[in-house]
Amino acid sequence: MNIDVAKLRKSTSRIENEIAQRAGIDPGYVLVDIPETPEIAEMKAKVMINGKMISIDKASNLVASLEKAQLDNWRLGVFTPAEYRVKVGNIARELFEVKKDIKQFKLTGI
Repeated sequence: MNIDVAKLRKSTSRIENEIAQRAGIDPGYVLVDIPETPEIAEMKAKVMINGKMISIDKASNLVASLEKAQLDNWRLGVFTPAEYRVKVGNIARELFEVKKDIKQFKLTGI
């Protein structure tokens, strides 16, 4: 199953409750942030190629690459106090079907 996480934006409190319940902790200790999917207004533009109107990302590999880069940088976040991080992290990865472990670094830690 491949879930569309962006469609879950309106259900974050339900997801927070489910993660907390599975972890056996108070729901106030789980915060889920699902930002809006990035959109670039210019990506909706159409161009004429050989007398046919097509979307700009279909006409240009560069534009398609920029759009993909925007989506690749999109991240959701699940936050909890340090003492619950491992348990909540495992549950969230399972719930959101995360295939690989992604670590986010603080600028001060680089």
